[in-house]
Amino acid sequence: MTGRQPNAGGKVLFVCARNAWRSPTAETLFRSRSGWWTRSARTSRVARMRVTSAHLGWADVVCGMEHGHAKRLHPEFPAALDKLSAER
Repeated sequence: MTGRQPNAGGKVLFVCARNAWRSPTAETLFRSRSGWWTRSARTSRVARMRVTSAHLGWADVVCGMEHGHAKRLHPEFPAALDKLSAER
């Protein structure tokens, strides 16, 4: 994660494989927190909203629902590595 304080607010992108349940749910729940803006996207090729460089450029923090989701982004978007955070 970046050096932001936990309650400072910012833009968070939640990612998971298909963007069907986990990342959209996290997006919706986290959106209610004051000062935070949220979006969600997928890492796999077949799903609703695939991660793009525009998503990553927008986000202050990228949260993978699993460690593997964040790892999948690295080969295609190596510059975003400093924004990645993942549950282990």
